[in-house]
Amino acid sequence: MRFMRPVIVVLFGILPAGLFFFWIFQGCRLPVADCFRVGVDYTIPDGWRPLWNLFLFCTFGFLHSALAEIGMNRLVYMVIAGLTALAVIALWQPLAGELWRLGDEQTARWFGAIQFLLWLVLHGWIITVMGPAEFFGFRHPIPRLVTSGPYAFCRHPMHLNILLGLLVTPTMTADRMTMLLAVVLYLTVAIPAEERRLAEEYSLAWDVYTRRTPMLFPGVL
Repeated sequence: MRFMRPVIVVLFGILPAGLFFFWIFQGCRLPVADCFRVGVDYTIPDGWRPLWNLFLFCTFGFLHSALAEIGMNRLVYMVIAGLTALAVIALWQPLAGELWRLGDEQTARWFGAIQFLLWLVLHGWIITVMGPAEFFGFRHPIPRLVTSGPYAFCRHPMHLNILLGLLVTPTMTADRMTMLLAVVLYLTVAIPAEERRLAEEYSLAWDVYTRRTPMLFPGVL
């Protein structure tokens, strides 16, 4: 089983996560994503699609939070995370409309690709600081409060990485805005819950850390 772990991590963790975030930074539109569609595009009326998409992502997010809270085995967690990420792509209902556009379609595509590369670099930095072996489920996590690297600048760099990636764009489509709203809704519940757990677990160390480190945006939150 041990030699299968890297294969499982790549197939159900790294590849689905990479595709998911590349899809997000391409405005939730990607030709390759069509192969995951399961025929629900014609069963949901247009007026209900934004609510469906909000429900879809929030369900996806809260499932991940719930599994993390109960201490789900990391390898199992990654498999579930990968499969549910693909499910979001498959069940997402495309929306028409744009809030703003500062360039043509090709500009938006290139900008999204660059955003994905920047997300990849920052995410890799976060994983390195957290411990790759623990993050990918090769070793049982050692309880510790991570305060170095990107965690020295904000308490939730992974969340900030996603928010900035969605917000900073030359073309804000209805899909992208819906995803941004879904992420914000999810984080308004998930971050306080996570912080309560960390406060209980690390007590004084957490209190000291929160006094000197913002939640997301330096000087704001």
